Amino acid sequence: TRAMKLKALGKDVVVLCDSDKDDKLVPSKQDLRDKQIKVFDWESNNSIEQQVFNDLPWEAVIELLQYIEKEFPETNIENSVKSKHGNHLPDNWRDVDAAQTRLAVGEAARSGEWFKRTYRGEFLGFVIFKYFQKIMNKKTKEQLNALIDWVDA
Repeated sequence: TRAMKLKALGKDVVVLCDSDKDDKLVPSKQDLRDKQIKVFDWESNNSIEQQVFNDLPWEAVIELLQYIEKEFPETNIENSVKSKHGNHLPDNWRDVDAAQTRLAVGEAARSGEWFKRTYRGEFLGFVIFKYFQKIMNKKTKEQLNALIDWVDA
């Protein structure tokens, strides 16, 4: 991979990766760590979208959903979330912060590639840092702070 090639050239390298497909990652995270490549990742089985939707305050989740609805006017975002929720999404799902709803929103975001375009990813980052002080003791904040420390070192 590029990270291994850059490390072989003597460069200081970091990898930021999801944890939802660890068994398919080549080289593995352990292989990267064995080569002294720093790995920043999410809680077990989480993509970045899932981790972010798990960690952000509910008001931020709603802000991101409103943004995505404007970005994808032809897509019924509620149906996307509903399909990941086992089709039992409560009518008031936007008003109630529930773990299963967060899981469904994160999965809909991942599978729908809501934030895969650069400008949408930038908006996601903007919202994360807008609410950064409200996500204490969360993996998103822990990993982003560690990444910031790595960049600043």
